[in-house]
Amino acid sequence: MKPSRLLVLALAAVGLAGLVAVGCGDSDESTAAAAITKAQFIKQGDAICKRVDVIQEADFRDYSKSKPTFGASKKGQEELIEKVGLPPVRKAIRELSELGSPEGSEKQGEAIISHMEAALATAENDPLSIQTAPNATPFAPVNEEAKKYGFKFCSEIL
Repeated sequence: MKPSRLLVLALAAVGLAGLVAVGCGDSDESTAAAAITKAQFIKQGDAICKRVDVIQEADFRDYSKSKPTFGASKKGQEELIEKVGLPPVRKAIRELSELGSPEGSEKQGEAIISHMEAALATAENDPLSIQTAPNATPFAPVNEEAKKYGFKFCSEIL
């Protein structure tokens, strides 16, 4: 069974996690991170979010090979979202938070991340909620907020 276009778009748009190279290794107190600028926050954040698409597409291909009839049931769709769609989003939110608060717009940056966390919690409790109309998913309000802030890829979280 072919996945619905909305599900594929939603999974691709989960475009928010990824394997960004946001510092590997131990934290060093002597290299206390300088505050990140808004432009750096957006650039690095969008890099994180863009990588989600790649991860999810690969995971989706692998998952659909191992479970070719996943879309045949509600339970299968929920499992797909829980195992393929949401983990990269969870990771991305953590990585965005690790970037630190953007200088001059700390409250806005923190609010976006907080709203992403709330949307993720809603999606974890009701995975099929991300299959609703794009403007009705738990991520719709934070997507709009991120877009107004200046994000491109992070404004398409789900």
